[in-house]
Amino acid sequence: MKPGIQNTLSPHTTIFYKLQARSHVTLTVFDALGRLIATLVNEVEEQGDKSVNFNANGLASGEYWYQLFVRIAGQNGKSKSCTKREKLLSLK
Repeated sequence: MKPGIQNTLSPHTTIFYKLQARSHVTLTVFDALGRLIATLVNEVEEQGDKSVNFNANGLASGEYWYQLFVRIAGQNGKSKSCTKREKLLSLK
């Protein structure tokens, strides 16, 4: 999983990530106080390169975070998971 962003959050941003295997993905955006702003993805996705657009219209200037949580179901009921957090800056 290698997440990244195309630009700062002003006002349209594309978040990129790559899945190594079929996984359950949750991609959320939080403000600087940790309040949930949006859930962009919450579903099972197939392996490959992914991108999600986020529209920040209506958000105040400031610091935001996106969190990408990936859970891969393994054999024998065991699963692996990974969480990545990245900062977004809203500049207006």
